[in-house]
Formats: sequence, C-alpha cells, structure tokens
Amino acid sequence: MSTVVCKNLLWQDVAPVESAGDGPEGLSKELTDLATSVDSLADRSLTLFENLRKLIGQPKLVNCLMVIQRLAVANEAAGARLLAALLDVSNAGERLLPRVRDFNSSRRVYLDFRCGRRTPDAVQKDWLARLEKMISPCESFIKKKALALPEVEAVPGQEAPWPLLRGVLTILLTSVMRKDCLSPAERVLLTSLLNVEIEAWQERVSHLAGAIDPFQITAVMRVLPMLSESDAEIRDLKQLASWVAEGNDEAAFFRQVSRADSVMDEKEYQRFSWTLSDHPGLGPLAELHGSLQQVPLPVSQLGVAAGRLMALGHQLKLTGHRKTDLDLLTAAQIANSHAKDNQLIVPMDATMEPILQ
Repeated sequence: MSTVVCKNLLWQDVAPVESAGDGPEGLSKELTDLATSVDSLADRSLTLFENLRKLIGQPKLVNCLMVIQRLAVANEAAGARLLAALLDVSNAGERLLPRVRDFNSSRRVYLDFRCGRRTPDAVQKDWLARLEKMISPCESFIKKKALALPEVEAVPGQEAPWPLLRGVLTILLTSVMRKDCLSPAERVLLTSLLNVEIEAWQERVSHLAGAIDPFQITAVMRVLPMLSESDAEIRDLKQLASWVAEGNDEAAFFRQVSRADSVMDEKEYQRFSWTLSDHPGLGPLAELHGSLQQVPLPVSQLGVAAGRLMALGHQLKLTGHRKTDLDLLTAAQIANSHAKDNQLIVPMDATMEPILQ
C-alpha cells in the first residue's frame, strides 16, 4: 500500500459499508453470543469456522460475514472479537503439539497391551518394540546433556518411561523453537518420539471406531464427528512429523496459516474464500482477508497496530481532519498492508508531519 493510499485511508472518512441487518432472525445476537462466550481466541476462532463451514453454499454464510463486517466497522466489542477470530493464524506446531506432548495415548495403549486388556497383533507388537527401544537413546541424550534423569513416581502418568520421554521431547522441541541446529541423531529421536505418540493416538481412534455398533444410530451420529476431527488431526500430525524428519522446521513450527486450515479442507476453504471475495457488499472484509493470506500476521500484533492507528484517527477527528473515528476494519487493513519482517512501519509524507506533531 502506497503512502498516498495510506494517507487517504487515514484522512478520509470511509463510506458506510453495506449492511444486511441481522439477516435471518437473531443472527446478530447469535454471533454476538459466540463472541462474548468464548474467551480463548483459538477456541473462538475454531468455533466460528466450524459454524461457517456448515453454511458453505448457503445464503446465510454471506449474512454472517456481513454481520461480522458491520460490527467491526461500528467498532463494537463483539465485532472486534469476531474479526480477531476470523483473522486468527497459527502454525502447525502451536496447533498440534498439545496433542502429543504428554504421551497420553502411548501410555494408555501401552497399559492396555501390557496389562492384558488387549492382545497386540503384529503391527501393534512392532509399535511396542519401537516404544521400548526409545528408552535407551533418550537416557543417552539426557546424560550427554549432563542433565539428571527425570524422577519416577508411583502415580498415574509419572511411572517409567513417561517422564523420560516427555522430558526429552520438551528439550528437543525447545531447541527447535530457539532455531538451534539439531544433530542428525537428535532429529531422528525427535521424529521417533512424535511418530510413536501419533501412532498410539491413531490406534485409539481405530479401536474406538471398531467398537461402535453400526446399528446403534444414536451412538454412531455422536461419535462420527469426533472420529472425523481426530482423523484430520492425525493426518496433520503425520505431515508435521514428516516436516521434522526432512528438517523443514519453518513449515512445522514457524509458518503462520489461517486457523480455518484446521477446520476446513482445501475445497471448503476455496469455496469460503470465493463467497467472501465474490459478494460486492463484503469488499472491505474480503480485502483484509486477502491481504492476510499474503502476510499472515498474528492477531496480537495486528491488534496493537490497529489500536494505535485508531488512536491516531481519533486525534485527526479532534483536529478536524476527519469527521468520524477510524474504524477497526480500515485500521487493520492499513496495519496488515505495512507489515514486513515482524515490523509495522506506516509511511507518512511531509504534509502529514505538522498535523501529527
């Protein structure tokens, strides 16, 4: 975005965006309730996209997006929270690592087999052997780092070998997050730890699916969404482990993508984006959404920058250079269009300086 365009957005009052009212009865209240009832941005974003996913191909999707745009332009709190949810981004590691950090699935599957509750087949025996073979390299890794072996306690989850596996996984992931260079052996160990837990979770999901009576329709309808979600996350975790094995830490832990990626498949997201960009009344929201595809800025950074620009817009209003306050949508558009290398620099030409002093 050029200095001239930025100046126009700051100085000129934007024409009111098209409003669809509430659309279907109660839609605005429904979205406002979602905005205010879910405090976690990640959870709010997932909930919003799960709702929008169900509306793909329906006129109500446009109505929802119009309401979000209207509330954001009106600088309402619900609009800010919904806009943040719509624009939220995350990396694969941030989204998926909580699923594998604690080795909960490995522990449950291991106990099922070792306590005789289930009899392992050939594939499951191979998994058990690989799990037990990881103990020695994990102990060697701890000793090489001159660290004390984690204490083992006679409480669920703290018995051997789980504190050891969790400790080594945490150390290796911390090194990756610091962008330290892992040795080939350390990368193999990290990949193996991830894979053994991913496979254990997949085993649990398969066992649950096999235990469902297909003639119990209520049970099937209740469990199917959970199985579908788990299958998608297992697929994404396998991709994460593949990136780690290849040494592509950028894709695994640092590349920011829309939170929608964890809810919608590629075709669904294409249809959602097409709906957003195709409707003429959603121009401002579509433009911001499009710029975030090019520069996926974390909402925490985008919010700070937009807040400062809105404060500047208010000063311009007080000095008579604007008739209205700068709205959140326009402020976010300016901020995101000037993000580069984790910095937000908004150019100002000489005509602006006397007013800003």
